[in-house]
Order: sequence, then C-alpha cells, then structure tokens
Amino acid sequence: MSSKMNPTVKALWVDALRSGEYRQGRGQLHNDTTGEYCCLGVLCSLYMQHTGKGDWVRPTNSLMGFKGREGICECFPPEEVQYWADLYCNDPRIMPSTDPRNDSFGIPAAVSHVNDRLGLTFAEIADLIEENL
Repeated sequence: MSSKMNPTVKALWVDALRSGEYRQGRGQLHNDTTGEYCCLGVLCSLYMQHTGKGDWVRPTNSLMGFKGREGICECFPPEEVQYWADLYCNDPRIMPSTDPRNDSFGIPAAVSHVNDRLGLTFAEIADLIEENL
C-alpha cells in the first residue's frame, strides 16, 4: 500500500488501540463530552504524550479538535502528527480492497472509513495497522 510508518510509533498506536484505555467514537478525533476517540484521535493523543506538543481544544460552536502548529484539526491528524508517525498521509489506507468487509468499491479503505463507516473495533483496526502500515 505504501512505505512503512515509524515502527516505534506504530507499536505505540497498536498497543494503545488494544489496551482498552480509549473508548471508541466516530466522526471526530476526540469527543470530550463522551470521552471517545476515533483511532486517529488515539494517534494524536500519543503524539501529545510522547512529544509534549499539541492540545485538545474546543473552538466556539465546533467539535473538539487537536490544536497544533497548523491550527485546529477536528477530523484528521495535522501534518506534525503525520510526520512524527512517518505516515504518507493523514488518513492512510489500511484495509485491502479484497477484504469482504471493505465497501470502498475496489480501493483500499482509509483508517477513518474503517473506524467511522465500517465500525471495526479498535482491536480489528490495530490488526489492520499492524499488517498494512
């Protein structure tokens, strides 16, 4: 699918998704009201923990977002998180197009799609990250 992500960050992300410490949510990186995260929000949280950079903020009349150097991102990690993880984009593709659960019309499914639309669990997403990134 692409070049491999940073193996240290990958291990942190996969372990965090399997840990049970994060409640899974959909549609935004982090929901401070429910305490839920999308799998990409977990990656942002790890970035904050390991670099001391970034913060969760809620702009007026908006979703909770990750505030970094580039401003506030609500649905996808900012470039600084992407670069830290050595990801080729902010929403990498992790589900092969041949997987019967994939409804992406013959193309590999992105992390956000797998989390938000297909409803795979964090453990299932961790398996896909491990296999494909």
